[in-house]
Amino acid sequence: MDVQINRMAVTFSYERICQDFDVLLIRYDNPEYGAFGRVINAIYAEIKPLSLSKEAGYAYYVLLPKGQGRAARLEDDHFVIREQDPRNIKPLHLARLLIGALPVLSDSEERFCEKLGLYYLVECEEDRGVPIIRTFQIVLEEDQQGAETIVVNLTGTTFIPLAYYQNRDGSLPPKVARLPRFYFDEFSQEMKKDLKGDFICRGHKTKRMKSQVVSLDRSRPHLFWQSKLGVLKLFLDDVKRYLGSYITYQLETIESDYRVYFSSKKINDLYKKIDSVIRMRPFNIVNLSDVDPSKLIEFVKKDQLNYAISTELDPKAFNLVIHHSPQYYADRYRKDPYQDLHRENVVVQSIMVENIESAEAYEACKKEFAIKEEVLRNQFLLIPLEGTWTFIEREMRSILDADGQATKEKEAWHHLLKVKEGQLSYRSISPNDDSFDEVLITLPIVEDDQWEYAICHEKSGTSYIIQETNYVELPDFESISEVMKELEVGHDTGILREWIEEFLALLKSSKLDIKASDEQISDLIARLERLLDLSKKRYFKEDWGRGAYALFYRGVAKSFFDWLYAEKRILLGASLQGKQGYMNAAFGLFYNNREKLYYVGAQNIKEKVSQFCVLRRIITDAESVPDALLEMMTHFHIRHKNSTVYPFPFKHLREYQKLNA
Repeated sequence: MDVQINRMAVTFSYERICQDFDVLLIRYDNPEYGAFGRVINAIYAEIKPLSLSKEAGYAYYVLLPKGQGRAARLEDDHFVIREQDPRNIKPLHLARLLIGALPVLSDSEERFCEKLGLYYLVECEEDRGVPIIRTFQIVLEEDQQGAETIVVNLTGTTFIPLAYYQNRDGSLPPKVARLPRFYFDEFSQEMKKDLKGDFICRGHKTKRMKSQVVSLDRSRPHLFWQSKLGVLKLFLDDVKRYLGSYITYQLETIESDYRVYFSSKKINDLYKKIDSVIRMRPFNIVNLSDVDPSKLIEFVKKDQLNYAISTELDPKAFNLVIHHSPQYYADRYRKDPYQDLHRENVVVQSIMVENIESAEAYEACKKEFAIKEEVLRNQFLLIPLEGTWTFIEREMRSILDADGQATKEKEAWHHLLKVKEGQLSYRSISPNDDSFDEVLITLPIVEDDQWEYAICHEKSGTSYIIQETNYVELPDFESISEVMKELEVGHDTGILREWIEEFLALLKSSKLDIKASDEQISDLIARLERLLDLSKKRYFKEDWGRGAYALFYRGVAKSFFDWLYAEKRILLGASLQGKQGYMNAAFGLFYNNREKLYYVGAQNIKEKVSQFCVLRRIITDAESVPDALLEMMTHFHIRHKNSTVYPFPFKHLREYQKLNA
């Protein structure tokens, strides 16, 4: 199966661009502290370009309406201005210039442009009576492969009122005072840069932005347009509508050479193994709080574990320590007692007070105990791993000066976990230790020597480096957007009384082919008749979505919604994760051998997806990557019933580092 990614092939109509625009390259030859902001402000104040794209150093491309380029002047003698032929500009910069001009070239109030970016308004929320503006910024990036393609990403950006940062005397902290100001017009819902504005572009300290990738909430379809994929759809539609005569794009797809979908049975079987490991030791609950742990004890009793409650560690037991969050102790100027509890060769795991009644948190603690037991035994107990493998993590540490202070220079330490037929051994190699050279020489060459994770397979003599990319897979967001539009229309239209009566008549006369028991059909009839008792001409979600007549898009009631769409073209329910395959790209493990790209998705999803499936590249001199390596990322105990994006032994390598710190 092919999946769509956020890499775009772009084509420009240079003739139309030259006909309608001038492009200038402006260089500034007096770099000094704070010059960046002054340069940007000077360009916009004196030249007033449609958009701007930053080149390397103090160089900027700007886009102007045709005929204004030759008249452009800047008072500062340190500026050098040159007209540019768009054909000689990198595609990334030309695309940024055109897309940055969207707010000027379009008539929509849903987007606005700050001097260095294109933002789409997502929502306004209030905190202490003051609005907080949430946006997604469209970020165009260069393809890491250096091809003639562009990568499009979205970044959550928040605009905060200055009032949040004002001191009691009304003054602002120096860091805040230097930031650009913005003015938000509540009537037009537009954000504009203004020296007297009362907003700054800065993240909120406590209320983080909810950057959902996609919302599949059928009852609230408008939330889709507040997600990243919804905004991406709006953005791409805007490019077609307003910039179609200058630029065209095509999102690229890559095909799968290896695809595995995850099953609940495999996850459940793995957690049964975890339970068997937990029974290898007694269970010791160490309560460092004044909170009653009775609910937690219920979970332990249900597992029939041999447990004790204590205030001290038991070297022979799994020690589950109950304590408060670090902030709790910091607010009371007290040291977190958990920090002093660690002992060599003692298995310790913490659980916060606020989580002791959570069965999910308890399950997560058990899997951590199982992994720590494997590390102490130097042996895999849960998942067999055949052959001999070495897992390497590179850590860049600051070099210390003569006084023991960290400098800006870095040096590489390498942490190695060797796995031989399931037996584990660990060592850490300092920069002055030449013994790593024999491993280093086998690794594939990486540009700028930038890497963090590597794997060596002894039998084949092949090594692999995992490299981050700026690619993400994209579900079928265009089809989802069409469904969401229909759902919005359906919710606004509602259900006419006569439609319910018509469906009931067909149902009672057995003229509908519904696969359900007589009892289920009788229940549906009763719910619809109770709905009619409301004596309305038109029914909306608040009518049929709750109470004794609640109808949901599942079970026998699904037949009613499907009939509404088939006969009346009113969509009130849809299976966005079902047979249409809209979200297939978010599931399972995907690998493409031509580009050596992989991503690890979910086992299932519900109403929303909080993160993209980020693609990573496996760099190797071999023609292909062995299935055994890919299978190391199909296990769900590293991130507690969630997929892991690196081979699972790297978790054990990290545990060894903690023990040897």
